[in-house]
Amino acid sequence: MAPQVLEKKRISRSNQHLLKGIKFIILGILFGIIMTKSEAISWYRIQEMFRFQSFHMYGIIGSALGLGLIIMQFIKRKERLFWTTY
Repeated sequence: MAPQVLEKKRISRSNQHLLKGIKFIILGILFGIIMTKSEAISWYRIQEMFRFQSFHMYGIIGSALGLGLIIMQFIKRKERLFWTTY
């Protein structure tokens, strides 16, 4: 192959990794905003949870577990859609 074609392939692979990293950063920011708005990072809510005074945090944890189970089953069934090998 010509050197120019090889160089373009290297650039496109590095761009793919960069885009993948940016996607995870955006998802992390959105996750942080959601956790902040739901008051899951509030020390008061965490204290209530450990004193068994409120269901709020247990509801968040339970819904996260339920949603995680559903998503994991979906990913296992549709594995080729989500995971690619290089």
